[in-house]
Amino acid sequence: MLTNSKQMIIDAQAGKYAIGSFNTSDMEITKAIIAAAEALKSPVIISTSEKAIEYAGLETIAAIISKEAQKATVPVALHLDHGKTITMVEKCLQAGY
Repeated sequence: MLTNSKQMIIDAQAGKYAIGSFNTSDMEITKAIIAAAEALKSPVIISTSEKAIEYAGLETIAAIISKEAQKATVPVALHLDHGKTITMVEKCLQAGY
């Protein structure tokens, strides 16, 4: 299930557990991250770097992660890893990050 990372982090703080964050650049890595999180019954944050966005395309990578997250049985949040410009942050927010 696609969720907001803010609530995920609040829940983790209250439950005294950590949330893994893993970078992806394609569908195969995204599916593997979610499969591992489901096997562990753990929420997960899937991150993309600006280089991954440049490689895959923002709309494409956001759609892949969002679609796979919607099918997941654990909470999945989407995160921009080390955004360097306000423009990129704004574009990612518009794309569902």
